Amino acid sequence: MFYIFDGDDDFSRDEALAALKAELGPADIVSLNTSVLDGAAVSLEELRHACDSIPFFGNARLVIVKGLLTRLHAPPRKKPSAAEQEEGEDAESTVGPAQKDYRARLLEYLPALPPTTHLVFLESALLPSKSPFVALLAEHPDKGRRQTFILPNPRSRDGEAQLAAWIRARAKTKGARIDEAAVNALVELIGSDLRLMDSELEKLAAYCAEGLITLADVQQLVPLAREAVVWDLIDAIAHKRLRAALDTLRRLLHEGEPPLRIFGLMVSEYRLLIQARTLADQGYSEERIAARLGVYPWRLRQRMEAARRGSAESLKATYRLLLQTDVEIKTGVQEPEAALEFLVASLCR
Repeated sequence: MFYIFDGDDDFSRDEALAALKAELGPADIVSLNTSVLDGAAVSLEELRHACDSIPFFGNARLVIVKGLLTRLHAPPRKKPSAAEQEEGEDAESTVGPAQKDYRARLLEYLPALPPTTHLVFLESALLPSKSPFVALLAEHPDKGRRQTFILPNPRSRDGEAQLAAWIRARAKTKGARIDEAAVNALVELIGSDLRLMDSELEKLAAYCAEGLITLADVQQLVPLAREAVVWDLIDAIAHKRLRAALDTLRRLLHEGEPPLRIFGLMVSEYRLLIQARTLADQGYSEERIAARLGVYPWRLRQRMEAARRGSAESLKATYRLLLQTDVEIKTGVQEPEAALEFLVASLCR
């Protein structure tokens, strides 16, 4: 039987491969009967030799080939010469005779795989919809199966929803629940890096009280959460809550966050607010603004609320105050911590 695991979600692809290994028997026996081949270099003869070998102390052989089908589908492009460019010739190279022969012979061989062999093609990109290997599976559904693994795009509304659903489901498998604020924070902080996301959820599930992961847990345990805490500072400033803003600033400083990094993050946040407000005033939708600025939709919605609290001119005045603070810190007029406290107090007036 042969399998095609294709797509850019390597974490889920690796999990599917691990599940297949578990189906085949005890880990030590499966490991003894597993061959891993480099699809960029393996010949058909080497592949057949691995597949036709008899299992040793087991009932199945597992042969894993990385990138072979991608190699057979996507020939490299050659750079056109100056003469070709002048003549308007097509610069895309075609599959050579040897590669065509390899593909044809492999397609002929796959339905005849030994019943004890499980051949897995791991591909980091989706195969073309008209791939002859996909067509072969349709012709012989009993000979193999295909699973596609696509990373959700957290910068689209659908992708953001898919990623949030994945986080909730993943937390559940670890015996934990997770509140919506914590989900949103993880989407923003980690995005579609599912391997890192799983690692952080493992840590959060082990730590959280009463099986519920909260925003406070994320802020305390996830290293990237410092940026989210800086947003809490900006949000308190936008609402003119001086005490809350100063408390947040002092907490960051007390926890060892360098003053200049805090200041840099504040500058980045206000730059984003100005850009978002400018595009919104020009009639852009939130979805187009998110795509234009390269930010997650959830993050943008939160920032837009702050951006609309004041006029575009007041945001620009804030940015000028940030510039003044930057100059005073760099010229030694104020110490960084004192400058930050004065800045926050000024912005909350």
